[in-house]
Amino acid sequence: MHDFVLRYGRGMGFNTSIITLIFHVLFLVFLLVALAFLLYMLHRSRVERRKMRRLIARLRLSNSKLSRYFDLDDLTAAQSRRYLVDRIDRHKRRETHALLYVDLDEFKTVNDTYGHDVGDALLIKVTDAMVAAYRPGDFVARLGGDEFCIFLKGCDLERAGQVARRFLQAVVEADVEVAGRRVIRTASIGVCESRPDQSMEDALNVADAALYKAKSKGKNQILAADQDVVLRMRQKQSRPSAEEVGAALENGEITYFVQQIFDLAQDRIEGVEALIR
Repeated sequence: MHDFVLRYGRGMGFNTSIITLIFHVLFLVFLLVALAFLLYMLHRSRVERRKMRRLIARLRLSNSKLSRYFDLDDLTAAQSRRYLVDRIDRHKRRETHALLYVDLDEFKTVNDTYGHDVGDALLIKVTDAMVAAYRPGDFVARLGGDEFCIFLKGCDLERAGQVARRFLQAVVEADVEVAGRRVIRTASIGVCESRPDQSMEDALNVADAALYKAKSKGKNQILAADQDVVLRMRQKQSRPSAEEVGAALENGEITYFVQQIFDLAQDRIEGVEALIR
């Protein structure tokens, strides 16, 4: 490069010292421009990194807000079913917890008599009352309609029954006034343990079965899931559904036979029966 500049400069009539000076000046300018460009790119990279960090921080904040939004029930601000599933799955391997399945007695009559606005207001009051009654580490989740599930951390069945009575009282004390009249409702509660070897759905099904049994005994009742309830739930879960039987027939996993039921005394066919093998 230097030789080329010398030959070109001599052809233009410049002496060697002038040509060398010009070359060094141009080379210095080139170095300064290159250095300036590198400094600019370094500054730009730092600015972009700061922008990226701010963007990541905003995304994390938005994700946290979105997660909290989906973890809360829109109407009552109780925890959502999604939050309940997450907490049970997170803690079930550590210790046994208790679940209270709460259903308001004859809540439909509130909506039918006073309207859904009054019903919603009562749900909010009931939720606030239950939230005020639980212990640190516990929480209330709304499953839908007038059904709630209360998660009692590290609580056995006997202790859960005592806590459930406190919640029953809290529900009764929650009221909404309409045209000078107090609108109140009682609740029925099914209690069960959530063991480490149970899925969340299994635990809820057991609590729901206990709740159904409590309602059959009358209003404002608490019933803990005994061995009979657990056994019935296991038997129910062990029976194949109609969809499962249909799929097995289509796949050739099982076959069915239809045979007549014959009444020997009357000498006639009484009906038919289907056998699956």
